Amino acid sequence: MYLQRDFGGGSVNERQRLDSISLPPGFPSEEGPRPPAGAGFEQTAGLAELGVLAASLLHELRQPMFAIKAHAQLGAAEAGSEARGVQRLAHILEQVGHVEELLRYYGALFRAEPTDAMSVVDAHQPARAAAELLGHRARKVGADLKLEVGASPLRVRGRELALRQIVVNLLQNAFDAVEDVDLRTVVLRTSSEGGHVRIEIEDSGKGVPEAVRERVFEPFVTTKAPGRGTGLGLYIARRLAEEMGGTLRLEGSSRFVVELPVWTA
Repeated sequence: MYLQRDFGGGSVNERQRLDSISLPPGFPSEEGPRPPAGAGFEQTAGLAELGVLAASLLHELRQPMFAIKAHAQLGAAEAGSEARGVQRLAHILEQVGHVEELLRYYGALFRAEPTDAMSVVDAHQPARAAAELLGHRARKVGADLKLEVGASPLRVRGRELALRQIVVNLLQNAFDAVEDVDLRTVVLRTSSEGGHVRIEIEDSGKGVPEAVRERVFEPFVTTKAPGRGTGLGLYIARRLAEEMGGTLRLEGSSRFVVELPVWTA
């Protein structure tokens, strides 16, 4: 496969290790037969093209992220005793670290390589991290983010980065949902029930329309206005949950639930 894209600085021809990118099941190889045309094939082809573009984007993002990190580190070294400035730069470096983790994670997905190793994770940790990461978004939309997380660990076997990304995605959707209503409440709740750990994100928005609920996890299905979403967030989030042996589902119209088996040593 060969890719040619314009990244603003001239035409860039690159292979980008495209031969190693995982295409969705059923996508035709150059040698194999093509499946019948139709909505399913168009959807698969769209996912494959998006994967190629995303792999290229990941590559392009790494260099500016490295520059941001380097300048922040220099700024922290030069700040001396200015505690407030050092604190702000430390926060910048922490967020850059999160972005670098995501770049590595999704880069590995596109190369079909093993991602972050499965381990025993306290589900509270990625939930709290996601809430902290999106605190600014809650303030921006004027939403009341309620974090209902217990003190006792809720251990699951999974990938902490993937679990955090699922929660981030669901919280982003929840904030989008409450932007156009008067009561703007988003609840992030963790619990244990029937041998499973539950992570719930519920919002006070208008809810997913009934006509879309059965298809809401399909790729390219979105209820957002044009330009506000790709329709891939829930599809990717469910895929990540299933890779860890869990599930992601919609309960009612405005509560999304991630379930993973409780880890018992």
